[in-house]
Amino acid sequence: MVYKVKAVVFDLFGTLTTFIDPEAVIIKTFGIKIQKPEVQKLVCGQVYKDEESYFKNIAEGLGIKDIERLKEILKQEQVDMTVIQPEAASVLDALKKNGYKLGLISNSWPHGSEKFNYLKNYFDSMILSHKIGMLKPDAKMFETCLKELGVKADEAVMIGNSYESDIAPAEAVGMKGILIDREGNYLDKESIKKLNELLDKIELIK
Repeated sequence: MVYKVKAVVFDLFGTLTTFIDPEAVIIKTFGIKIQKPEVQKLVCGQVYKDEESYFKNIAEGLGIKDIERLKEILKQEQVDMTVIQPEAASVLDALKKNGYKLGLISNSWPHGSEKFNYLKNYFDSMILSHKIGMLKPDAKMFETCLKELGVKADEAVMIGNSYESDIAPAEAVGMKGILIDREGNYLDKESIKKLNELLDKIELIK
């Protein structure tokens, strides 16, 4: 199926970059008994004001006493582990050249997204969870992106590696969705394996 759209919206981690899971690392490292969604609320869902309050809120919320170790994980180890997908730049270049509006919606933590700040010139809208204090699959993140892009929901397609956080909520607001499943996590869903396959899946609305 080929989708006719004006805008293409991407997830960041696991879609444009390699997949990482800082919340799972924190849970394992500190032996936390709190469920992952609650950890994510603190890591990615709190509005980042300054480094001291950011890490203090996480440590207090999760009962972590070794803040320096927490900083190592989120400021260095997880940042170093995630890299841009090799075809990402060429795909973004091609989309931009062909007249598509581009958006980014990410459940992000400040130090992780900062590494890829150089990508901002590609995007007409960037909705980052740590800047607005909400997480996907919140519909408001998708609606805000559409508004900033100046397109209707059915004129945009969402590209993401999570059906639950990217594709389902995008389709719920009326967008189209293309799942990228490099690891074979969604064998029952239609998907692509590489970003460059996306170029054959969409067509610009003139």
